[in-house]
Amino acid sequence: MNSVFLRRPHLPVAPGCLLAVLCFANLVDAGRQTTVFHGTVTRPDSHTALNLVPDHVLFAIDSSGNTRPPRVIDGVTFDSNFRRIAGYSDARAPGRLDNWDADSNTIGSDAATMNAILNDIDCCEGPNSYAFDVPNGLTKLQAFWQGNAETRLWDIMVEGKVSVDEVSSNGFWDGVRFPRDDNRRYTLFEQTVDVTDGRLNVTFGQLYSNGPDHPRKDGHHILSGMVMSRVPLPGDYDGNGMLTTADIAMLTRSIVDGSTDSQFDLNADSEVDVDDHRFWVKNLKNTWFGDANLDGEFNSSDLIVVFQAGKYETDVDAGWHEGDWDGDQRFGTGDLIAAFQDGGYEAGARAAVSAVPEPSSAALMALGVIGICRLRKRR
Repeated sequence: MNSVFLRRPHLPVAPGCLLAVLCFANLVDAGRQTTVFHGTVTRPDSHTALNLVPDHVLFAIDSSGNTRPPRVIDGVTFDSNFRRIAGYSDARAPGRLDNWDADSNTIGSDAATMNAILNDIDCCEGPNSYAFDVPNGLTKLQAFWQGNAETRLWDIMVEGKVSVDEVSSNGFWDGVRFPRDDNRRYTLFEQTVDVTDGRLNVTFGQLYSNGPDHPRKDGHHILSGMVMSRVPLPGDYDGNGMLTTADIAMLTRSIVDGSTDSQFDLNADSEVDVDDHRFWVKNLKNTWFGDANLDGEFNSSDLIVVFQAGKYETDVDAGWHEGDWDGDQRFGTGDLIAAFQDGGYEAGARAAVSAVPEPSSAALMALGVIGICRLRKRR
């Protein structure tokens, strides 16, 4: 989303119009308020708003620099020393305050630990920049803070782009007033970033101005903690960030075993069945049935691979790369029919194909291959 920032005009003004121009400029400043360009800003009342799945968390940070032992929520350890984290760097050492705001009152099973994290803060006259080494792919950034220092307003920049302008310790500011916080909730900023260079960059502080600062803005950011977590790729069951034959093998096994695990219900119909198998192939991997090596095409090289595996009509377990394309863990006639009826044989990448062969011609092609295979078996 492109951001548009108002700037005061620098135009020659006749003396008689000067007062009107100044009044307009003051209205522009007075009307400035919290603006979210990327991500979201919310006011949760529990730690459950944080993505604290241990297998997904890359970094969990408690802003206090001297907490021993480290605090743990839902099995995730919050490191209290940024400099122990691989790849961390900051442009300016922030000021750390313990028990700065001891009135946090979140709810939930780990409320006491969450409140302790919230009560300690980083506070710095920004901009203060952080950079973390993270794997390429989708990463969710969550930064959170507690406090009632209503005169504080700052900006948040992620990967060189302003995400939030004029966020406050209590969340939002409408240009005149701050929200009351009777429930002592905390403020959470979160944004999902597609990391391509192995590094996630975040900056807090006063990053730009539309003229003189508003009298109630000082640019000092408040930070209680951050969580960075990888966003799982749907259908990536081994967690390596790619869709491979190992993943469709796990999906196939779950279907055969009658699993009800929701992670395998890819089409969200509350069932784990062959429709999810098809969804993985067509919607997630975006390839053809018959693409044994998952290179995006179905051609003679795939047929060579599966027949070399030697499992055609042997009634033994077979994987996708061994010819099981219909999801029954066997390689037989039904797999070849399914593959050729899908229409991708020698058609190139699926995304680039706008038309597929007629079903009749696909069936004839499948019958021809099946006949050759059976002839070879008799010999």
